[in-house]
Amino acid sequence: MSDLNDDILESDIGMYTNLHGHSIYSVLDGFSKVEDYVLRCKAMGMKGVCLTDHGNVFCHYDLWNTCKKHGMKPIFANEMYIAPSSGLVKEKIEGEKPAAHIILIAYNDIGYKNLIKLTSDSWTKFKYYKARTDIEQLAKYSEGLICTSACLGGVINQKFMSGRLEEAEDWAKKFKSIFGANYYLELIYTGMDKEQIPANNFLKELSVKLDIPLIITVDSHYTYKHESEFHRALVSINTGSSFKKKREVKDGELTDNNKDTDESSMFYTKEHYYLKPYHVLAEHFNDSYDAEAFANTNKIAEMCNVNYVIGKTIYPQPSQNAVHDLRIKGLTFIDEYALQNNFDNEKKQEYIDRLEYELDIIDKMDFGNYFLVVEDYVNYARSIGILTGPGRGSAAGSLVTFSLGITKVDPIEYGLLFSRMLNPGRAKLPLVELPGYPLNKYKDKRLDNVSPN
Repeated sequence: MSDLNDDILESDIGMYTNLHGHSIYSVLDGFSKVEDYVLRCKAMGMKGVCLTDHGNVFCHYDLWNTCKKHGMKPIFANEMYIAPSSGLVKEKIEGEKPAAHIILIAYNDIGYKNLIKLTSDSWTKFKYYKARTDIEQLAKYSEGLICTSACLGGVINQKFMSGRLEEAEDWAKKFKSIFGANYYLELIYTGMDKEQIPANNFLKELSVKLDIPLIITVDSHYTYKHESEFHRALVSINTGSSFKKKREVKDGELTDNNKDTDESSMFYTKEHYYLKPYHVLAEHFNDSYDAEAFANTNKIAEMCNVNYVIGKTIYPQPSQNAVHDLRIKGLTFIDEYALQNNFDNEKKQEYIDRLEYELDIIDKMDFGNYFLVVEDYVNYARSIGILTGPGRGSAAGSLVTFSLGITKVDPIEYGLLFSRMLNPGRAKLPLVELPGYPLNKYKDKRLDNVSPN
């Protein structure tokens, strides 16, 4: 195979930076490997590498690491889904799809934190069919972010294509009111002339009417043109549709039986969703508006300077000598427990010997920190009134868990075996199981006065 980048002309170098592209982290929809994508961006002289995977930021570490390797700037983004109204409304609304697309790009550290917050909430609070956000969330976490109108799946284009022009304009106004000069309307050419050209023209009209700047992107789903068929196979797996190698063309268009489409609206025209050189795009975008739109992509790329931090401590660092910590806690507990129950020295020694036996196994299997972590979250749960129960399953056979207060059952008194939980004969992870307590049935009265935060 010839050089994969031999389609790039010298005149293409540095003319635009693509701000809409999907990698393999857009699962079963993106075909680009991160390194392939980075190298092609570099060959085109782009000001940075931006990946906008669907609804997630899974690629960010890979992108940062690969850009660092090849001397490129990573641009961190997410093609998110936005709800038609409040993201808390998780039911179908007449005449509305559950979600439409927008793109969010972080241009500074605050923006990156906001991007992560919006992404996390989209999965944990607002997910309905897709991991979504909403206008209220965007208004709350907009600082440091650039927003674009995205592809034909974007909310403005969706409204336009369904003939709801006033609603499309209202949405553009909403976004502009939140992001100000950092909101852009996105022009794309994907070979779908009947839909894309009218949509692009409408966006240009909105740009003039509402004073919103334009950008031009590719919306790539694979890196090289020849990967079109591989991507089509990938989408066929995603949608459960049939894959036909032979594609029929009639009057210059694919026949209905050969279009890459399905009822979930995933549609891709052949050989249009690769990372295109500037001269290919310029065949379709060649007026004065378009020149500025190309320039705006480089302007945005130059704005984006996120200090991506790796190795940051989110949870407390594990103990450097977890078994020592467990021993101290265990022996302290045994002293108190023996005093409370009037143990003689022989009985107390039985508990000490059992503790040392368990700690020896825990040490050999390197699970010491697991018990400390469980102790931490169980104690926290109890401190805010969350019921945890006395213990269940094999964890109740551990004197270590009893000494930490994780379980409330004395395993020696009841003849319970630690080996059911952990033993060197089977390399199985320890598991402390806690019973579930539905709040509507077992609600602790203390919860009434506890803030959810």
